[in-house]
Amino acid sequence: MLLICLSISSSAHARKVRKLDNNIIKAFIQKTSRVSGGLETSMSQSDVLDFLERHIHDDAHFSSYIRFQIPGQEPQVTNMELQKSDFLEQTQTGQRVMDNYYNEVTVEEIKIAGDKRKANVKTTSKESGSMNVPDGVGGMRSTPVKGTSTCHQVITISKRHVVQLYNADCETHIFFE
Repeated sequence: MLLICLSISSSAHARKVRKLDNNIIKAFIQKTSRVSGGLETSMSQSDVLDFLERHIHDDAHFSSYIRFQIPGQEPQVTNMELQKSDFLEQTQTGQRVMDNYYNEVTVEEIKIAGDKRKANVKTTSKESGSMNVPDGVGGMRSTPVKGTSTCHQVITISKRHVVQLYNADCETHIFFE
């Protein structure tokens, strides 16, 4: 399965953030997406987990409606509900099953609360890569995969002034070629 969109610049995650603004939010979305997608090649698996532990709220909740069709099979729909620990596990699994992974996230809309400590963010993510799928005769074959996700996310600032993802509600369409 494709890594579901999630979405701090090095300066923003290295310092305390007291108020959200569009630049901090966009940098956070881009960095978190790259880290969770395994695209930050300079980071060890331990660094990735440390980053995600720090930047995902302890009470975070992720939900996703996923529609996909594996060649030779009927279209399938599934709903996923994940808490923080589930998301961390899925991130590691996703990084292991996808080859040649690419992710491009576009921030479509940002609505920052009056106190500047919370924001509702809409993103669109386009992902591609390849993964092994059943070949219909008992084996597996590497198959190109593309996906598009639209996510509505809640970004917050923790009591320790760390930008965190609090909630993500996504709709994902996956296409196997």
